[in-house]
Amino acid sequence: MIGLSACSGLSLGTASKLQRLDVLNDDVAQMTFVLDAPLSILPQDDGIVFKFDATTSQYGERNIHAVLERGGDFDAVQTLDPPGTNRTYHLFALTDEDQAKFREFQSWANELKRIHGSAGGTLTMDFTASFCRVSQTGASRVIGRNERVTIYVSLPGETKFEPLLSNVKLSELVGDTSADMPICVQT
Repeated sequence: MIGLSACSGLSLGTASKLQRLDVLNDDVAQMTFVLDAPLSILPQDDGIVFKFDATTSQYGERNIHAVLERGGDFDAVQTLDPPGTNRTYHLFALTDEDQAKFREFQSWANELKRIHGSAGGTLTMDFTASFCRVSQTGASRVIGRNERVTIYVSLPGETKFEPLLSNVKLSELVGDTSADMPICVQT
């Protein structure tokens, strides 16, 4: 079973592709993500977290909480339509360290399968994000809470991005909506 939070925006077409994803053998560590967001906000550095949790009925669990880094498959981004008016794309990939964690998970799961046949259990995926607002002027202190974002994923062996979470309220990804969204600090 594969679950994903922010399900109100889960793209059913991509969900069915995820069901066919061979998590044990496909190179899931090579997944690349694109965030389609309004120009008024930016994802904060180290602010996009992809959580992947595998829980077996008898043999333990593996939890990967990957902080995505900027970069990825720039060629695949060209398969997307240009961003909408006042929107832009942000490209993210797994770090080398997190890629190694995914590959370790695959080794562990394949070993369980080899020894025990079927280990049973669930896989869940979740995204959390933190953003900052680009400008202090002309922007509400909580700008973006009602803005909507889309997250695309390039699955292993695929040459284009597919919507994973589509038109999701930013508040579904950021958690605490009572805090002011900080102004972006340029470094």
